[in-house]
Amino acid sequence: MIAAEKQRDLAHQLHDQQKWQKAQSAYAKAITTFTKLATNSQGKDDLATILYDAGALFTDTGQFEHAGNAFGESAKIFAELTVLDPDKHAANLAASLCNQGSVFNQTHQYEPAVPVLEKAAEIQRMLHTGERRNIKAELASTLRNLASALQGVGELDRAQGIYDEMFVIDRQLAKDNPEDYTRQLSQSLCNYSSLLSEKHQLDEALASSDEALSVLRDATLVTGPGHPIDEAMIYTIRGKILKTQVNFVDALSAFTHAIAIVHMLIENQQLQYMHKLAKLYGEAGEIQQELGELDDALRSFQASKAVIATLGKQDALKYVGDLVDVNQQLAEVYRDKQDETQAKEHYNQAIALLEPFNAIDDPDHTMDTIIQAIKDNRDFVQ
Repeated sequence: MIAAEKQRDLAHQLHDQQKWQKAQSAYAKAITTFTKLATNSQGKDDLATILYDAGALFTDTGQFEHAGNAFGESAKIFAELTVLDPDKHAANLAASLCNQGSVFNQTHQYEPAVPVLEKAAEIQRMLHTGERRNIKAELASTLRNLASALQGVGELDRAQGIYDEMFVIDRQLAKDNPEDYTRQLSQSLCNYSSLLSEKHQLDEALASSDEALSVLRDATLVTGPGHPIDEAMIYTIRGKILKTQVNFVDALSAFTHAIAIVHMLIENQQLQYMHKLAKLYGEAGEIQQELGELDDALRSFQASKAVIATLGKQDALKYVGDLVDVNQQLAEVYRDKQDETQAKEHYNQAIALLEPFNAIDDPDHTMDTIIQAIKDNRDFVQ
């Protein structure tokens, strides 16, 4: 048992130090050892806990399939233990389920996420008491994930009802402990504005994004600067809402603000935001095209293409769809500028990126249809 505890402590230490590969290896050894020791309730508790911790590591490193499996295995063991001692293990079972559901959401697997998160919320509601702030916060987190999953499967009214329940908790937490929970409230309001926009309640969506910005600024006053990505997310949502309202000038201003923030993050070596930057340039380009600002639109789409090309050097397959899209966007701007040669060139680049996939078994001929649509657009250029 002492050897197992040392392996676990080493894994935690390496994880805290962000030595990802060494931490993963240490977790694997600890899991193997704890599996052999899982012959009684305490041994199973230790195994479920180390699986949960390994899931957190996999989440931190973007290995979402492994993370989901680790949280799922942890939940199975905690479920067995909860039958024997619910007071001791129910909260851990709910936490494992919540994290498994969150991983499903991050990989856009919303259908399996819903029942997992519903179960977690059911448990946490039973544990929810006025004196246990940590349980309140955990329930709010689960409800936030559940609302996102319901939105993902198109159950928008149910998602809105979950948000209503969550905001009662979030607002009270932010009031009682602003340093810890004001930012969380801002994030919830931002997500809620996205839901309202999808329900075509655009004025209410803008009001929610306004409140999200106001709350985030309050959080900055309490905790100091340090949440620029939250601000970028809020401006991105605002831009999309304003675009839907055909308020292109204000939408472009919102996207431009978000671009400036994400640029700053990338300059500070936070390269995980590069794909978001490419998407923001694309949003700005679409609005500039609508406004007839074609040279500006070209610059935005070219900037988007440059970022995507950089990302593609690391994982070409992952970003080929984005590169196809931006080439088509460039072609359409050149078409509007009546530059036939450049329009056809970018349509051809999009086709060339897709043609290797046409050799893959495709019984529904989906790729044929996509390529033909691009060719039709190219041939329409006069």
